[in-house]
Amino acid sequence: MSLDFRFQAVLDYRQRIVEDRQRHLADAQRAWRVEMDGLDALREQRARFAAQLEEMLQGVLHVDEIEHHYRYLAALDLAIKAQEAVVETAEEAAEAARADLEEALKERKTMEKLKEYDRERLLEAIAQDEAKAVDDLNIARFGRNGR
Repeated sequence: MSLDFRFQAVLDYRQRIVEDRQRHLADAQRAWRVEMDGLDALREQRARFAAQLEEMLQGVLHVDEIEHHYRYLAALDLAIKAQEAVVETAEEAAEAARADLEEALKERKTMEKLKEYDRERLLEAIAQDEAKAVDDLNIARFGRNGR
């Protein structure tokens, strides 16, 4: 009897799937982080320009500059909305990658449990064979000594 797992190739395949999905999740999380950084930068830029506009409104009014700042703030608002949509898409992709990884982990765990079950059955069979061999030896010994 051999301790080789009959589905080792399947278990190895499941492990490769897990590793691939871990890489995919890491890539998705990295992409989400990049998009979040971009969103944060846009929000910071908008806050700076809003503060500049407030300062301008406190001082001498130059209508052209104020109008330019309002248009720029409106453009930043649009860019922020667009970036929020990109961030949401990246977050959904990361969540999908996480769900894929969880599924792959469950499938691998199933194969690992099967491997352990097969190992236990094999060890039980070996123990039974050994017990039978010991019984046979005892019977043979008793037969020799009993005569």
